[in-house]
This record gives sequence, C-alpha cells and structure tokens, in this order.
Amino acid sequence: MMAADRVIRWSTAGVVIGTAAVAAAACYEHACDLVQAHGEVGWTARLVPLTVDGMIYASSMVMLDSASEAFDRRLLF
Repeated sequence: MMAADRVIRWSTAGVVIGTAAVAAAACYEHACDLVQAHGEVGWTARLVPLTVDGMIYASSMVMLDSASEAFDRRLLF
C-alpha cells in the first residue's frame, strides 16, 4: 500500500469518526431534552437515551451476525 493510500484511509476514518461524534452528541442532547420534557429528571433522564442507542447497537450486531454464512437461519422460524 502506498503512502497516499494510507493518508486517504486514515483521513477518511478520522472524518467519519468526527462526524459520528458530532451526530451522537446532538442526538443524545435531543433525546435527553425530549425525555426531560416528558417529566423524567436526574440520572434517569440522562440514561434513557443511552438505552435506546444500546438497543440500536445490539440489534445491528444481531443483523450483522445473522448475515454471516455461519448463521443457521432455521433458528429464526
């Protein structure tokens, strides 16, 4: 791999990570405000958005795993 290819890969990864961090912060703040607007306060209001993100991550990993060849699709039915 040439040096230019490494620069392209690392800079792309950096931009994707930075963009994801900004989006995650904005999403968390919005979800936290929404939960607080519906009456939750304190640590509960700060943790509820994380549970939503955790479920999204877990379901994404299940779908990724089920897409692999090693997964026995008969388990789904």
